[in-house]
Amino acid sequence: MSTDNQAPEIVSAKAHRKKKAHHEESHEMHDENEPWIVSYSDMMTLLFCFFVIMTSFAVFDPIVTAKKSEEIADYMTGGEITAANEKLKKLSDEIAKNPDLKKITKAEVKDGNINTIFSTTVLYPLGETKVQENFIKNIDIIITLIKNRDPDYRIIIEGHTDPHDANTIINDQPRSAWWLSSVRAALVAERFLLKGFTPNQIAAVGYGDSRPVSQSTDKDGKTIEENQALNRRVVIKVIKPPRGSIVSNTEFEDQLDNTKK
Repeated sequence: MSTDNQAPEIVSAKAHRKKKAHHEESHEMHDENEPWIVSYSDMMTLLFCFFVIMTSFAVFDPIVTAKKSEEIADYMTGGEITAANEKLKKLSDEIAKNPDLKKITKAEVKDGNINTIFSTTVLYPLGETKVQENFIKNIDIIITLIKNRDPDYRIIIEGHTDPHDANTIINDQPRSAWWLSSVRAALVAERFLLKGFTPNQIAAVGYGDSRPVSQSTDKDGKTIEENQALNRRVVIKVIKPPRGSIVSNTEFEDQLDNTKK
């Protein structure tokens, strides 16, 4: 009778030991799987960051997108983009402070490039395409400054006119603003070639009078000569070389050879 009374206690003890062993086994399995759980958490964090980046690119703006791309690339390359931008800023300062250039040019860093603006009134006589001899040396100064800082910089030369400057007659043939601006840009580009730049580093483009920076006439249609002089200009754009960078300049990638060297 006493044996029968002890049977439930024995069964209960066995069940307790079995439950305890199962709990310990589950705990051991949890410990073994913990590294996998950590890796899974890391993956989910990376996926979250990826979707945040994709969301930020949802509304495409070339300039904003390029800036964000540079920030990401700068982080991935250990500050390479920042170093390139600093070098570009120093070159801009050298151009702006040069005693021969500061009175006839305007240099600025814009969208990751240097824009050096020459008024065509100091380069070309009105309606002409031949560079004035006394200002060839100023173009050469800019070329030397660029080469000394980085000979692999890419260059785009823009020619701009205004309606008063166009409609030139050459060999009894009228020439449009497009022709005049394109020839002026090409002649400056040829100077870069003469000084050692290669053709795949340079592009020349003429915009005619399609991109004025100031209103050429007032509300009564009268000419504002000082504004027209501002619109007649040659812009030399200095662009970072693609070498060592994973970011391409979307504004110019179709105009220049972006092959990495």
